[in-house]
Amino acid sequence: MTVMQIDRKSGCGREIIDLEALNIANAEVIGRYHYDYTRSRLAPEKFDEHFEIIYVEKGMQHYEVENRSFTLCGGEGLIIRPGELHSTGNSPELKGSVCWLIIRGRNISSPFAGLDSDETTHLLELLNSHSTGHFRFDKEHRNLLNEIFESEKATTDLLTKGSVRIALTKLLLETAKQTLPGAHHHITSGPVSRAIRFMQTNLKESLNMDQIAGSAGVSTSYFKKIFRKETGTSPGDYLNRLKIEAAGRMMQKCSLSVTDIAYEFNFCSPQYFSTVFKKYQGISPREWLENHSGLPANKKPGISPV
Repeated sequence: MTVMQIDRKSGCGREIIDLEALNIANAEVIGRYHYDYTRSRLAPEKFDEHFEIIYVEKGMQHYEVENRSFTLCGGEGLIIRPGELHSTGNSPELKGSVCWLIIRGRNISSPFAGLDSDETTHLLELLNSHSTGHFRFDKEHRNLLNEIFESEKATTDLLTKGSVRIALTKLLLETAKQTLPGAHHHITSGPVSRAIRFMQTNLKESLNMDQIAGSAGVSTSYFKKIFRKETGTSPGDYLNRLKIEAAGRMMQKCSLSVTDIAYEFNFCSPQYFSTVFKKYQGISPREWLENHSGLPANKKPGISPV
């Protein structure tokens, strides 16, 4: 576990704005990554005095916060409180687009920009009060995130600072609204939720899109449209991700070969299973086994690596 130093440098697909350098009170950094392939896992870390708020714009990402696990899709966010240990668990950082905002949450000596002392206190109370930290965000949040990154590219420093400060305050207020009683805490609509439950309970079956849409009670064309809109990914991509996560858990717990596990989850061949596995985990099943068993894959009982 690491008490983290805040990363303020862009690079390798990551764009980071140093909010402290813009003299925005209690704000440290806001970042965005666009990954077109999986990266290494995020090791356990924590910030003792800061909130980290994550906004998954596109794709899927798994996080573990203390003893809680979350799989976020596009349009979902996560509030990580000061002192909370967090990581991506056994999952790599996946391809997609994710923003993160780090703000001070303890030992604050001045109000947030645009707010007075009482409003700042209330904002922090709301961010702390969310039962799980898991929330859904909408087009307004996306627009504000885009506004912050576009404003930072402006050439006039004074206007840059003012524009970023205003958009950042609005973003925090919109995020805090998700913690209020009556806020939309249902992460997905009824049809999408039903489809996800159907996929989760039929991971070892050979499912087609018509079956999944039927479980949701809507037409296939409408289902594909709303699923992508609400989750930021396609139903097929989501299903494959669930299968690979379950296959990984099975490889850790039983002595079935990789070939057997591939067929157990209805992949057409071990080779295709390995291709899909590497797409989501960033490494092959053999490498994954070596990382998680403490033994080379060919030394683990029952394992014949692909």
